[in-house]
Amino acid sequence: VTTPALRFRTIHGHRRAFRIAGSGPVVVLLHGMGDSSTTWEPVHAKLAQRFTVIAPDMLGHGESDKPRADYSLAAFANGLRDLLIALEIDRVTLVGHSL
Repeated sequence: VTTPALRFRTIHGHRRAFRIAGSGPVVVLLHGMGDSSTTWEPVHAKLAQRFTVIAPDMLGHGESDKPRADYSLAAFANGLRDLLIALEIDRVTLVGHSL
């Protein structure tokens, strides 16, 4: 079982954290408000046996920067889109909770 690695990318001038493991079709695990990517620890490595699994810390959460910024759903969606572009990923399956 692959342990998810914590990585960082700068998107829109802010450092974004994400955990990634595995290979194959991409699954993105989205945490809820006030949470972080660590909420997915019980399933991340197991899913990584069949998929590339990415669990980002959305801006203002977890290990990502916490600037005075737009924390609207649209801003979260744009930040995720641009993270995926930076990672050269154009197709994903989204899994989320609470958000």
